[in-house]
Amino acid sequence: MESFSFWHWVIFALSIGFTWHWLTSKKSPTGIQRTSVKNFVPTVQSITPKSESSTLKLKGTGSFDITVAGVQHRRAALEKGFRAKLKEAREDIENPGLNESETIEATLTLAYEDNNPHDSNAVAVMLRGVRIGYLPRGVASLFRGYIDRENAHSVKYQCKAEVELPIHPEGEWEIAIDLPYLKD
Repeated sequence: MESFSFWHWVIFALSIGFTWHWLTSKKSPTGIQRTSVKNFVPTVQSITPKSESSTLKLKGTGSFDITVAGVQHRRAALEKGFRAKLKEAREDIENPGLNESETIEATLTLAYEDNNPHDSNAVAVMLRGVRIGYLPRGVASLFRGYIDRENAHSVKYQCKAEVELPIHPEGEWEIAIDLPYLKD
């Protein structure tokens, strides 16, 4: 029986590496993955606020997998907040279809909304101080639980978002935010 040569070991090591990467990859073969609420575990570089009005930036995974709830009820605030981008996008297309949109990146702020009569764990999603939606109920509960454990509930958190601007005036808005999480 012939022993393994140097190149056999190199090929073996590479195949193990590729297999490990494939098994631990966060993206599906199509490149898109939405996380379930049970997989959501936020992590923050430095959770210790410098002051009561601190804002910390959350570093997400780049998957933009949490869809903001309630954006259809905040059309006026969204149109005002993204007025310049909407105007630019709508000028480029003469006869937009109802489902036509343009995706842009934005930075949004997450803030506790303790006085919310519908959900005591509500976390508002804000654009320049104006509420444009909420974290989904299950994600908000997990997010608040984590932040409360870290004693940093008076801090505001910034996160990246992908915003689908509806080119047609009656089109649908969609906002997906990029929060950190660990996958099972």
